[in-house]
Amino acid sequence: MEADLKDLFHFACAIVPIALSFVFAFWARDRGLQRTKSRWLAGVCGGIAKRFQIAPWLVRLLCLFFIGISWMPYIIMWGVVPEEKSES
Repeated sequence: MEADLKDLFHFACAIVPIALSFVFAFWARDRGLQRTKSRWLAGVCGGIAKRFQIAPWLVRLLCLFFIGISWMPYIIMWGVVPEEKSES
């Protein structure tokens, strides 16, 4: 019985961050967030900075500082959030 609860706890600890990352990515996409073309990797940090009108280096620094919790939402947002359209 105790082992079953421990397994359930470990499963919840693994699945909850993934689920919250997807919720955040779809929430951001629905509010108009777009990945920018001026990027270092995927344009996610640049898109967040542009959406909230702050410096991109600050968002990148925060992502690096919180790398333990920011890598999963970053990768999910890379796939979910659309790229900005070129104005040509």
